[in-house]
Amino acid sequence: PVPSDGVDVVRAADDEGVAQAVDHLVGLGHRRIGYVDGGRGAIATGRRRGYESAMRRHRLGDHLHVVPGDSTEESGARAARTLLDAGAPPT
Repeated sequence: PVPSDGVDVVRAADDEGVAQAVDHLVGLGHRRIGYVDGGRGAIATGRRRGYESAMRRHRLGDHLHVVPGDSTEESGARAARTLLDAGAPPT
């Protein structure tokens, strides 16, 4: 959303895209699907919502694993270490 009148915006359906990725992984047999969060922005919020709703739709709500992150490479590296060091890492 843009708070100004007269401004056109084209955006991706971030929530749907992440949900489709989860659907694909579930179709391959994965159940423990981790998600690296992108922070507080609107795009990150939509992506997180897509992940969480797809996991619940597949009855995998007990397997939700959201790791805090942001838009930096360092954050991604930290999140990867967190996921890999987990007792039951993502499949």
